[in-house]
Amino acid sequence: MAFGRRKSQTKKQERHLAEHLAATLPALFLQAEQLASTVSTGIHGRHKSGTGEDFWQFRPYAHGDSAGEIDWRQSAKRENPFVRQHELETNESVWLWLDKSLSMTYGSPRSEFTKLESARVFYLALALLLHRSYEDYALLVSGERSSHGPAHIDHFAELLLQTHPTEFGSRLLEGNVPRQSRIVIASDFLMPLEKLKINLEAAAASGSRGILLHIADPAEVTLPFKGRVRFTDLDGANDLTIGHVENIRDEYQQLFRQHKSSVEQLASEFNWTYIFHQTADNPAETLVSLFRRLSGKN
Repeated sequence: MAFGRRKSQTKKQERHLAEHLAATLPALFLQAEQLASTVSTGIHGRHKSGTGEDFWQFRPYAHGDSAGEIDWRQSAKRENPFVRQHELETNESVWLWLDKSLSMTYGSPRSEFTKLESARVFYLALALLLHRSYEDYALLVSGERSSHGPAHIDHFAELLLQTHPTEFGSRLLEGNVPRQSRIVIASDFLMPLEKLKINLEAAAASGSRGILLHIADPAEVTLPFKGRVRFTDLDGANDLTIGHVENIRDEYQQLFRQHKSSVEQLASEFNWTYIFHQTADNPAETLVSLFRRLSGKN
């Protein structure tokens, strides 16, 4: 059961919601840019010379270089032989899946953002860092291809703001994720863990590795409420009213720790990285961990 209030929406309300989300895009970019800039110092990407197809830079000809690598037009301009370098070719693109279930829309007064808002900022900030590192990335939705560049960032941000949920496992089964990819799953993981395990098995079968980014609101971790409290199931099941909710706080916290440990153990079983983030925590520390893990750095 997820905390929050359930709301039914008409088509008119859905249209207004879409317009509101579109209007929040500049603010999302600003938050993501500020976060990415905070952590970018000292973090370097994987941009290296190699045998790929994308042009990187010209450099002076050196002993051992093949004559076929010389760019004669550029050499004529500079009156010395110059070699055209290409970006290191890699098929290890980054694919990001965002849990847009109703439980992710919860946010308590103890946090400035909902879980979904936090995840969106993380993903856009991560996209900005990957862009600066010349990394290909994509949101794990049907029909998407990994890429990088300013236009791709804009497209990526628009997809982040879409509200309809997507199934993680079905995207893998469609076969649009290349083998040996890196995958990030941002979720509160309020789902049957057996279902998550099946999805991770599908990812492992493709040779992919990844990160489970577990996002929780502080109120979900500590249950700080007192007195008589009514909990609303956002997925439409029965609501629950508890009198003197503080009497079950210890038991609840123990159950949450067990759930958190189960998700972490599942990540370990498939040799994935587990990162836990509370929405009231410093997001820069979490973003550093995300980017370093994706870059193969500890």
